[in-house]
Amino acid sequence: MNKLSSFFIVFAFLLIGCSEKESIQEEEVILSTEKELLKFEIPGYTVVVDNNEILITVPASQSEFEFKPDYELSAKATITPQPNLVDYKNPVEFTIEAEDGSTKKYISKIVYAKGLKSVKIKMSREINGYTQTKESEGIINLDEKQITFFLERSFFDHTYTTNFLELDFEGTVVSIPSEVDKIDINFDNLILSGEANDEFKISIINTENRFYTSLYTYGNNLQGKFNKLGNCNLDLYPGFKEGDYVSFMLETDDLSNITLDPSTMFVPVNSTVNIPVDVPLNLTEPKVISVTSESGETNTIKIGFTKRKIYFNNEFFCQTDGLRADDTGKSLYFRSVSPIQKMWLKDVDSDEIVECEITNPVFPNNNDSVPSGFSSIGLIFGDQLVSRATYQLNVQLEDGYETAVDVFFLQTK
Repeated sequence: MNKLSSFFIVFAFLLIGCSEKESIQEEEVILSTEKELLKFEIPGYTVVVDNNEILITVPASQSEFEFKPDYELSAKATITPQPNLVDYKNPVEFTIEAEDGSTKKYISKIVYAKGLKSVKIKMSREINGYTQTKESEGIINLDEKQITFFLERSFFDHTYTTNFLELDFEGTVVSIPSEVDKIDINFDNLILSGEANDEFKISIINTENRFYTSLYTYGNNLQGKFNKLGNCNLDLYPGFKEGDYVSFMLETDDLSNITLDPSTMFVPVNSTVNIPVDVPLNLTEPKVISVTSESGETNTIKIGFTKRKIYFNNEFFCQTDGLRADDTGKSLYFRSVSPIQKMWLKDVDSDEIVECEITNPVFPNNNDSVPSGFSSIGLIFGDQLVSRATYQLNVQLEDGYETAVDVFFLQTK
């Protein structure tokens, strides 16, 4: 082959290579302009894509709007924001971008079907000049056509409570209640229905798990009072915490036969209690009471006694006795394992001692103002009391036991 022939062959190959390269470059610059929303479906809901709107039909009572749609876009197109990562309660603007950078916008909208959107019980009562209000929103079950309220039954059932039902319908109410959206109600056999011909029955689940008791009897029908620990000196009640029910007893008392007074006891409607409350209890050791509400919540408290050698009536109420400096004498009600021999006041700030003369000891009585079985003792103060000082009451029993009764203070005027 001569040189001229070789030259033409090489030149021909170069022409072919350049032609292929130019063809590839021409194909790369042709980008897709497609930016359509081809499919947008949400399981369990009706979705219609109409022009640039995504219309999602939900029940009137719908409260959850974080959907996970199944969607499809044009080839090579992208969408922002991601449809699976947004809340649809309010309109959402989606932007679909084609491969060539052009965009198209879609806006999602919620369409409520006709029916019951929400229902509330609003409760109001007046006690001693004060108005108390509460409300509870019902949980609507569309499948079972049931509206369930979780509320405190004792508030709802109270004699002086007025209950109203507040309804919000999508559409028009066509049966009970009609024409008004608030009515005074009795929930027995109440049926609600709306324009969609959905009928709903109402049920109430009690959320209360409180337990309350006050008086008890023991021994030869002696009576005492439990104190619910709150704004108290908890050091006086070792082993107990705020919210527990505690009373004082003497170290010599038998706690194996304590009967709770049913007239001062509260057990929530439809709740369950882990111990019997209608039979005598052995409270030699404190008992833990668990109260489980109808709705399933459990509250745990402890009930029991703190044993003492002496205790005073006012300690039942977690209060001070309220002695005043201008008093010339004072009677105190108490129980003790041994007679009181001596009592004195101590100035908390200066440690100064003020002697008290004991007079008129009285044995157990039936005075309605204090639990039976208490004794009383009279005290006469000297003229050593200091104005506006705070005193602590100290006691010495005949058996030699001494104690400072922290809950008894003398507030001078």
